[in-house]
Amino acid sequence: MNTQIDILFKDLHELLTESIKIVNDNFTGLSETQINWKPEKKKWSIAECLDHIAVSFRSYGKEIDRVMADPKKSSGQMMFHTSLTGGIFLKTMHPDSAVKMPNPSSFAPTKGNLTRRVFEDFLSAHNKLSELVENSRELDLNANKISSPVTSLMKFSLGEVLLILTYHEKRHLLQAQRVMDFPGFPL
Repeated sequence: MNTQIDILFKDLHELLTESIKIVNDNFTGLSETQINWKPEKKKWSIAECLDHIAVSFRSYGKEIDRVMADPKKSSGQMMFHTSLTGGIFLKTMHPDSAVKMPNPSSFAPTKGNLTRRVFEDFLSAHNKLSELVENSRELDLNANKISSPVTSLMKFSLGEVLLILTYHEKRHLLQAQRVMDFPGFPL
């Protein structure tokens, strides 16, 4: 993927805006019974989707903090490009992708019923991601490298991580939204 950096930031901003709109329009007024309802034993509830987003963001935290403590500034390059591995990963992570990604156990949502606190945790992760996007505007999106929280053998560029986290958030919010469409969802 080759994208102009200004278009990349515009797209990230739009995705983040859409994500918070999904939460505000669909989930914030739901009861704890509703957010914890599961359509099937192996499917996630709305609360589990929100919790998973927060857990996943936190798992990148130490690496993001390391890079942001001494980042490489932008060289004025106008284009962002993904690596081969990053590009493949992003295609499978895209919110419109039908590919189901296995969930690493370290990213698993909290077991059992969750409280409305899950909204605060989600919002905290969302706001930190939004802040990271804004703070990355003057940085080199290609040269700053972040190790995957799953394996340190896999590294992504800062631009790839911004896309991964933003796509991931939207993907799971769409998943949570579909929970409400299942027969038996408590009204």
